[in-house]
Order: sequence, then structure tokens, then C-alpha cells
Amino acid sequence: MDAATKEHVSWAVHDVQTILFYALLVTLAVAAALLVTFGVIYFFFPKLVYEFINFQLRRAAKLYTKTTECAGYTWSYNEGGSRKRDTIVLVHGFSASKDAWSRFAKHLTAHYHVIVPDLPGHGDTHPSPPDATYDIEHQVERLHAFIVHVLNNPSRRYHVIGASMGGFIAGVYASKHPERYSQVRIFFFVTFVRSQPLRLRFLQDDVSVLDVPGGCERKQDKRLRREAGIWWREPADAKGRCWCQAHVRTHLP
Repeated sequence: MDAATKEHVSWAVHDVQTILFYALLVTLAVAAALLVTFGVIYFFFPKLVYEFINFQLRRAAKLYTKTTECAGYTWSYNEGGSRKRDTIVLVHGFSASKDAWSRFAKHLTAHYHVIVPDLPGHGDTHPSPPDATYDIEHQVERLHAFIVHVLNNPSRRYHVIGASMGGFIAGVYASKHPERYSQVRIFFFVTFVRSQPLRLRFLQDDVSVLDVPGGCERKQDKRLRREAGIWWREPADAKGRCWCQAHVRTHLP
């Protein structure tokens, strides 16, 4: 290789190194800009991050956000699945919103018609006047009016699933409107409802009470469950975790 060829190769290598160096600088600059942008959004506009995550969860669950006017409120709710299938109404807990059910609803929309409302005083349902009454019985009647309005079928029956305060609402709903629901499923119910009369009041046929690992009050509720006619079991799931499950087997007066 003569001197001219060597010099040409040397300049070529130098050019490649220069290109790679500047490409690395550009990559680092873009990465730094993205990191700074994300940090600014995360710390100064966290709502945008929250809404983006909820949007992705709703999309994965094939849920669509809608609004409707009913009972003096503009209700915001998620809906998914075919209306030709059985309907499941998911009721969120205190200070939560309809988006709390998105991961759960992902497993339902392929097989059921799913409705997930923001209860009055929560989420995007408005107005939320501070002097309004948000006790369980008022929320039950508002929820009932909303379900009947959305389904637009007075004779249609449906399933109700509630978590925490939503479980409380679902249970009272079952006692007040037994002609409307097909089944009621309640999560975190035992640890939420401390009042024995209230517990016994709405435990009836077709109501299941589920509690997650670590949330079971077995000793405290042993006598209560016996009086309410509830049998209790603790099946282990695929990972060996113990889930407390109760089914009402007697019809209470």
C-alpha cells in the first residue's frame, strides 16, 4: 500500500470516527432532552401522566368513556363489551373512580357488557355540591337510577360487583332492588363494614363476599357469619396464596 492510499484510509477512518462521535453526542442530547421533558411533566404536570396511564389501561380493556344526564348529575362512565351479553356493573370505592376497575375489566369485556360509573362526588361525575348527602342509601338510589337509565330496559337484570365502599353500596343495592340484579359480588366487604346490623341487613341469596389475603377478620366475624348463615372457606390459588371467600346460603328476613 503506497503512501497516498494509506493517507486516504486514515482520513476515511477519521471521518467515520467523527461521524460516530457526533452521532453519540446527538443521541445523548436527545436522551437528556427526553429525560428532562419527562421529569418536568412528571413533577409539574402529574395529572397528564395519570391520565395517559388511565387512557392506556382503558384502551387495553376496550372501555370507552361516555357521559349521560341522570338524577341531576352528569355521569361519567366507562363502557365496553357487547350489549347483547349479560351486563356487569362495577362500583368503585371511596375516593376512587371508574378507572380503578380498568385492569379488572380487561378480563370481562370479551364476555360481558361492562358498565363502570364514577359515583356522584367522585371522578368526573358532576356537580359535587358540598352540602349534598353522599351516604350509602342515597348513593344506592342514584346508582339505581343511573343503571336503569343507561340500560334503557326496565326488565333487564344484571350483575353488580363492588369494592370497599362500592361493596357496601352493592350489598345495600341487593336488599333494596332484589328484582333487578342477577348476582352481587363484593370485594373487601368484611373489613369495610364494621356495623353488625348493617352487615346482616343486606346479606342474602346470590351475594358473594370476597376478601383478599391478609384482610380477613376470621376471629372477629365467626359469630356474625354463623348468625348470617354464611359458610367460609379459604381456597388456595395457583400461587398458594389463601383467599377468604364467603357465600350467603340462607335468606335473611
